[in-house]
Amino acid sequence: MIQTTQAIILSSLKTNGEKLVVRALTREFGKVNFLVYGAWSKRGGHKASLVFPLSLVSLSLDFKPNADLQVAKDISLDAPMMDLMRNPYKSTIALFVGEMLDSCIHQGEESEHLFEFCYNSALVLEHADRGVENFHIAMLVGLSSHLGIAPNVDRNEKGFFDMMQSAYVGVRPPHPHYLDIKATAYLYVLSHITYRNMSYYKYNRGDKRTVLEKIIEYYRLHVAGVGEIRSLQTLVEYYDF
Repeated sequence: MIQTTQAIILSSLKTNGEKLVVRALTREFGKVNFLVYGAWSKRGGHKASLVFPLSLVSLSLDFKPNADLQVAKDISLDAPMMDLMRNPYKSTIALFVGEMLDSCIHQGEESEHLFEFCYNSALVLEHADRGVENFHIAMLVGLSSHLGIAPNVDRNEKGFFDMMQSAYVGVRPPHPHYLDIKATAYLYVLSHITYRNMSYYKYNRGDKRTVLEKIIEYYRLHVAGVGEIRSLQTLVEYYDF
């Protein structure tokens, strides 16, 4: 049965011929893998040009609930994402965010609120002209709430922050997964970053890399399946993030 849904592209992989295997977060079916035939053909409408990380599409699928790989019957843009496609600065961030979402969101654990957050986040990145360099940090801080793993930092506590327990502690934990006193003091400030205020957060290169690595470490501790994020190296080395 052919069904149509909004979708956020997370990643794609070229296979033999003109086929693409695409992973996406959809509004109706959660996270799905689907096959696009004739992705580069003129007759097929050059569908490959629509499939890039965080592009927003309308997707028609011959959906079979028990199939590991669905088949796309049609795909079109749901919202124009020209800046995200052409701006290498933003497309590198989108590649990283797409990989993080793919690692963090598991089939069967999706929700309408999570989809809306991810959909609106892609639109924010497309239209942002300030604070773009902090978008991925604001996005991961916001995503933690939708995944139910946001740390409890309602108060600016002193001491250490134990990332395994997601709690402030008075003494240094007996494992390496914690924030030191200086980083713990900054955690309260970081927890309040949003898309509206991300342009006001200023980091040097070393501090930003530390913040990002600690956020990813926290995700690894609390979300199954988050392993090595391959796009992180590109993000850090080539774009000074």
